[in-house]
Amino acid sequence: MIIDLRNTVGGGDNYSARAILGRCVTENMPFQIDHMGEYYGDHPAVERLWTEYVTPREGAYEGTVRTLVGHYTAVWAKA
Repeated sequence: MIIDLRNTVGGGDNYSARAILGRCVTENMPFQIDHMGEYYGDHPAVERLWTEYVTPREGAYEGTVRTLVGHYTAVWAKA
């Protein structure tokens, strides 16, 4: 299977990634580590950190997977 992500608008998103990855796993698997800093007035950030998992979807693909990526695939912007 070839997954072409080179022209994914905006670099893609977690929803699409979980949908694709869910076809490639047979059990819950770590997907990414997320974090968020919370600010309260002038106080420094209290960082939250958690691991997100991908869950299997029906009809897992068991063959070889190749992924094509480009310069803007999975671009992250600091808001």
